[in-house]
Amino acid sequence: MRLIAAIAFKKGVPPLVIQIFSKSLEAACKRTHSRGRHEQRLLHTSPDKLKAEEQDELKVWLAQDPHPERLYYALQHMRTVYAAHTEESGKEALQQWIAEHLTSPTAAIRSIAKTVVQWRESIQNYFSFRVTNAPIEGTHNKVKVIKRRAYGYRSIERFKIRIRLECKPAM
Repeated sequence: MRLIAAIAFKKGVPPLVIQIFSKSLEAACKRTHSRGRHEQRLLHTSPDKLKAEEQDELKVWLAQDPHPERLYYALQHMRTVYAAHTEESGKEALQQWIAEHLTSPTAAIRSIAKTVVQWRESIQNYFSFRVTNAPIEGTHNKVKVIKRRAYGYRSIERFKIRIRLECKPAM
């Protein structure tokens, strides 16, 4: 997975970071589909945007197993990293996150931390320029969805037309 592609913010955290944490959380806790969707929403939502009863429910659920709890708090810690306002504080927060989570007892967090280390320079560039490749990644995803939905086009020209129609910039 390419962590740099995740710099598009969704509630303060890049979607790919959320996706990585979500997959790890889902693997750690197998639930029924409807219950899992509710728990996934709780996990993706910033704690300050949850209702009091949802926060209590999340605390009870996380207390049942230390692995999802560690993943959840690592995600919250990553939210604070991306909330840094200056280049120096962002780089410092990222270094602190790496140092804290690289030796985590949870294998999924160690794996995420190793990925962050590999992409450190690119992630730190975000704090310098506050520019992401999110629009390109979004367009790329749309093209993949169009291709999957179409089951193939008779000609490449029709495929190009469909892409232009669906991916034109908003006015």
